Amino acid sequence: MEASSFELWLSLIRPTLARDEIKSTNRKGTDPIEPENMLQMTLSWLAGGNYMTIRGLAGMSPSGIYGCMHAVMDAICHCPELRIHSPTESKERIHDLAESFTNISKDGVLTGCVGCIDGWLCHIRAPSTNEVPDVAAFFSGHYQKFGVNVQAICDAFSRFTGYCMNSPGKVDGSIAYKKWSLSMEIMQLPVCFV
Repeated sequence: MEASSFELWLSLIRPTLARDEIKSTNRKGTDPIEPENMLQMTLSWLAGGNYMTIRGLAGMSPSGIYGCMHAVMDAICHCPELRIHSPTESKERIHDLAESFTNISKDGVLTGCVGCIDGWLCHIRAPSTNEVPDVAAFFSGHYQKFGVNVQAICDAFSRFTGYCMNSPGKVDGSIAYKKWSLSMEIMQLPVCFV
């Protein structure tokens, strides 16, 4: 990650992560953990780092690092600037998305495209009969694994603009797409958009 990207992300969630210095000192006898460190530890963990190594470097307890990571994830999820915006949110958005695809295509030949859609089987453990009525519905014969069918759409810069996880692994991707509410919105776009 570029340093400028880290700083931008931090600027968006810093107000939510700021801790009261007096309360922290009174409660723990130490200064509060800085938002920079909170974000860095969370990103390290999300990138596949071992939480024991990360917490050891930060001098935190296991519960402390999990509390830190949950605080960062909550801040990210509740930040309006980081919210995923639907490709069909407004006419202006539709035109901006289509223009982006035209601009990145060779000689501007890709016109009217508002997103790229793909599916993925998110592997899960086999659910129990207490969790779902039909355990077999989550088994994908193609992948020979239990999972949830995920459909997603992105813009010309590979940023997600929508996603859906409402189908078990047994369901074919084309059917899962049709069950997605965004599929109906896409079908209602003007003829010049796809």
